[in-house]
Amino acid sequence: MSSSPALVTPSKADKRKRRSSTSEPEDSPIPSSKKAKSPVKATPTLSPEEQEAYREYAEYQATWVDRSDIEQMLTPVDQGNRTDWSVWIFNNQCKPNTRFPPTLEEIHRTEAKDFYELRQDELDTLPHKTFQTRYDPNKPGWAYCHFDVLRLVYRKEAMCAGVHREEGYDPSQLLRRGKALYIKRRKKMAKTTRLPKSPKVWRKSCG
Repeated sequence: MSSSPALVTPSKADKRKRRSSTSEPEDSPIPSSKKAKSPVKATPTLSPEEQEAYREYAEYQATWVDRSDIEQMLTPVDQGNRTDWSVWIFNNQCKPNTRFPPTLEEIHRTEAKDFYELRQDELDTLPHKTFQTRYDPNKPGWAYCHFDVLRLVYRKEAMCAGVHREEGYDPSQLLRRGKALYIKRRKKMAKTTRLPKSPKVWRKSCG
């Protein structure tokens, strides 16, 4: 009687190896039906007015000069004038409880900084009032009397030009000379870049 050959059953390791060999490789492409479809975002189209605004802003950025470069171009006399202006700012900071003056024109802080090239420490010499903004209810905006801002701009222009060293600190002389210097500088800047003619202000009624 012949003995039948023994049956060899595959081991568990062989089964796992066979299953792994028949499965898809890891780098096999995913079927198109299973690929995640990314949403297609439409490219926003700009109106002609918005395109013109972007172009003007790009031209304005091209005229920017680094403040450190300006400091290097200053003469010792100019640096002394700017030091005098910094001392005046330090000695004339507005007190917290100063009453906001009645005015027919108000200018917001951002507009005063951008149009008149004023820093915050310079604006801190003027009284201000707060108002509710539509962007952040927890962060009120600041408004200044436009006439006060103009006086500050003219005084800064005069002192940085050294008028106070020639004619003293008489406010009327500083404002008169500073206004003429400021208008002259704006006209010179307007020859190389497009500047807005006037800042955005909010006019109040007399009542």
